[in-house]
Amino acid sequence: MSDRNMSQLGLIMDTFGVTGRELGDLLHVDYSLVSKWRTGKRKITAQYLEKIVEYFLTLDSRSNYKRISDILKKYYPHVTLDSLVVMRELLSKWLMDSRKFAANEHSYYQLDSDTYSVQFEVYKNNTGRRKAIIRFLDFVMSLPPGQEILLLTQEEVTWLIEDKNFLTFWRNSLKEIIKKGHHITIIHTVDRQLDFLFPILTEWIPLHITGKTTSRYFPKYVDKMFDRTMFIIKDQAVLASMKANNFSKVSYTFLYTDPFTVQEFQARFEALYSSSADLFKFYTIEEVEDLEKIILEAEQIPGNCYIYSALPALEIMSQPLLYEILVANNFEQKEIRNYMSYHRFLRKMLAGQAEKCFYRQIIDILQLERAIKHNNITLYNPGKPINIPVKLFIQYLEELIQLIDQYPQYEIALVTEQPIPSLEKISVKIKQNAFVAASTVYGYNGYNVNKNSLYSNEMTIINAFYEYMDNIWNEIPRIQRDKKWVGENLANLIFRIQNEDKRDMLVKYG
Repeated sequence: MSDRNMSQLGLIMDTFGVTGRELGDLLHVDYSLVSKWRTGKRKITAQYLEKIVEYFLTLDSRSNYKRISDILKKYYPHVTLDSLVVMRELLSKWLMDSRKFAANEHSYYQLDSDTYSVQFEVYKNNTGRRKAIIRFLDFVMSLPPGQEILLLTQEEVTWLIEDKNFLTFWRNSLKEIIKKGHHITIIHTVDRQLDFLFPILTEWIPLHITGKTTSRYFPKYVDKMFDRTMFIIKDQAVLASMKANNFSKVSYTFLYTDPFTVQEFQARFEALYSSSADLFKFYTIEEVEDLEKIILEAEQIPGNCYIYSALPALEIMSQPLLYEILVANNFEQKEIRNYMSYHRFLRKMLAGQAEKCFYRQIIDILQLERAIKHNNITLYNPGKPINIPVKLFIQYLEELIQLIDQYPQYEIALVTEQPIPSLEKISVKIKQNAFVAASTVYGYNGYNVNKNSLYSNEMTIINAFYEYMDNIWNEIPRIQRDKKWVGENLANLIFRIQNEDKRDMLVKYG
């Protein structure tokens, strides 16, 4: 059988001189099934994979696993096979992926001292690119933790958003890459139409807020003759494309694994990175004081404001209520003084700008009710989590009702569906012409992170968020942002909370 028609299992069977009948007897399966595995017509199922891996590792143990190491090094030349655990995991993934491409010495041929012949794969249009990206992401997941993933695309991302199933796969794959311990550096292209830019950014915010990615962008906006795409696994592989604007009707994506091409594209990426700037600044809970200073300065810029969060907002509540909440959370007096000072400034800004600028808050009422049910009501702020006891939360709701009447420009919309599902557990504040800030809800474990924050004052990003939030607000039915209706529903929520407390008391004391 030629190598072209042979699966990875066939290759390793030939390496060790194992026949199909021998392997079939070992696994208690028919020889015909082993034959289909060898030719790639049938995939090995999980119930047999572990036995196959252990069988070949046992055979190779007599030579200190040299033959298996040699095979895996051809496909993963930069992986250190320093333990049997790593070897077992890598061998399992290699056997299961019939599409695996090998970054080995056979991916290029030296013709003379200055010339190499390189093998690579070419994919046509968006359908082909999705296939190439699936292979790229599968390869990433087959590698040990600690890989550096470098991403840049200046092209339109129709290949991503036109196929909902692929979009879900892309989103889940990036999440798994981060969970596995890899690091992603992306240079965002923000020179796009604003209504197109916002959905891209909201897909990335949950990743950026983990602190396990680096987000950059080009601060200069210039017309480009060519749009580039580079997806790189450092020292392993590169997926690349270049398209001439207004000329190319067909797009091609190239997948390389030879070290020379990979190094060349890495150098290009590093050159572009050196000309880029931070898109979002990342802050941990320990760095919150620095973020608060930046926000205080930016809040002085007049402008409309949107808050997208089910959590109570710091600047909305009164000073006496905030003090009671801080005391209930056992804050030290120094911390209380700092919060009260920060709060006074925010309230001053809110009151001073309320006559000229609107302040709108979108609240997912169902998410809020879930938080009440699980006694997990926290204050939306960039600092450490502040829990709000139910009794004080009722006071907060009462103050909201008063503020709606007090300030014509203060508005609330109550929604029962997430307008932006990717930000379900992330609170966002957008100040027109000033900043975008995002914070994780405490206990947010989508990516195993605690309380982190992002901040950007890049004007294109601010405008994209502001325009999109403006559209979302105007698409919410008028009744759900009618002040009287909102006040009545908040009053009903207070009534339900109080009745629930009474029922709990009756159950507790009989």
